Amino acid sequence: MRFSTTPGFHPAVLTNSEDLPEFDSFFPPGTKSIVVLFIFRRFPYLICMKYVAVGIIKKDGRILACQRKRTARYPLKWEFPGGKLEPNETATEALVRELHEELCIEARAHEEFFQQEWVYAEGIAEPAKDGAFTVSYFIVHSFTGNLVNRAFEQILWVTPSQLLTMDILEGNRKAIELLLNHTEGLDEAHE
Repeated sequence: MRFSTTPGFHPAVLTNSEDLPEFDSFFPPGTKSIVVLFIFRRFPYLICMKYVAVGIIKKDGRILACQRKRTARYPLKWEFPGGKLEPNETATEALVRELHEELCIEARAHEEFFQQEWVYAEGIAEPAKDGAFTVSYFIVHSFTGNLVNRAFEQILWVTPSQLLTMDILEGNRKAIELLLNHTEGLDEAHE
């Protein structure tokens, strides 16, 4: 089931079905509350869905891969840098902020490459845990500043095909498959 939303909309802050005015035309009169209640009972992880912006940073045909800390959830798994959106923040704004916080760079996200919803098993079993995500992947062709690792066990520049051999977060695998098929712009240089 694809669950897409407008920027800044967070299911976790729903107080009642009236928070979904753009869906009025889909429901017969008087049924919206029942339908919304059914959806959130059937798919409780949607209430706790986290919105994340991720940067696929390219430089000289390589991509920056970041390894999660050994003390973090999903320890030592590789991922792309980025993080959760703050309230009223767009995905692009969150990405720029997160890349500055994690890597000390000022990035320019040129294009949203891919968006997906991903639910880890614990997100279904215990919806309040961080386990359900809507992830926006952005291609970052250029940035300023020198990379400083502020948040990861380690960071590495790798070729796109090397990503397939790494212990990557399951939720990132589809983006990697698409990235391998995406040939444009693999050799943009960092400013």
